[in-house]
Amino acid sequence: MKTIRTTDSGFAAFFREISQRREMFDAGIWSSVSAIIDDVVRNGDGALFKYTARFDHQELDARTVEVTQEEWDKAAGEVSRNDKAILTLAAKRIRAFHRKQKTGDYEIRERNGLVVGQRVRPLDRVGIYARAVWPFIRPRS
Repeated sequence: MKTIRTTDSGFAAFFREISQRREMFDAGIWSSVSAIIDDVVRNGDGALFKYTARFDHQELDARTVEVTQEEWDKAAGEVSRNDKAILTLAAKRIRAFHRKQKTGDYEIRERNGLVVGQRVRPLDRVGIYARAVWPFIRPRS
């Protein structure tokens, strides 16, 4: 990771460069991305499966989208010892951070009968779709 300090001689130029990054994408890209997001909002998993086939050349459906235990085990066996250590440390730090952040259920009842509050419930499972789009992010061979 590159560290830049405000006291560095090149800070002004570096800051100017990163401040203008949002201008690197033209309106056509934003329009395409918006159309994809709208399609996913309207059509849910069907749209996600369609774009996975289009961009990642992987055919998925409701039966195949969840990773099996066998697939997890195979993938875990391909991760280097060093990468596993790094991921374990990251998970430990994330858990510690969120333990401090954790809040419980609460309820506030107003005299007029209004009830507001929060119920915290863990999720049984989550789905995440991530695809590297930057030219310098490449999967390992």
